[in-house]
Amino acid sequence: MWICLSDSFLFRVASDQDRTALMVGARRRGDIEAVFGDKYPITTLPGRDYQFRAFIPRPVVGHGDRSYPCMLAVIESRRRVGAECFQCWSS
Repeated sequence: MWICLSDSFLFRVASDQDRTALMVGARRRGDIEAVFGDKYPITTLPGRDYQFRAFIPRPVVGHGDRSYPCMLAVIESRRRVGAECFQCWSS
């Protein structure tokens, strides 16, 4: 899932190393820290499109998403509109 915020652009996917964590990635140095703080180690993979990555516990990632007003708006609008409006992307 992509996370687009006013001060960072991240992705998150399930970790294949730890079921209790999500892998969060960013293109720019500091984007992960801007959302989740600096308590999670950042791995740098030079030459990759999203070279900055961290493994962050699932509950922390969920809380981080909801601490930004724009994410609250996205979550609420999808809840109100319903999944049927997003079916055009499933084909």
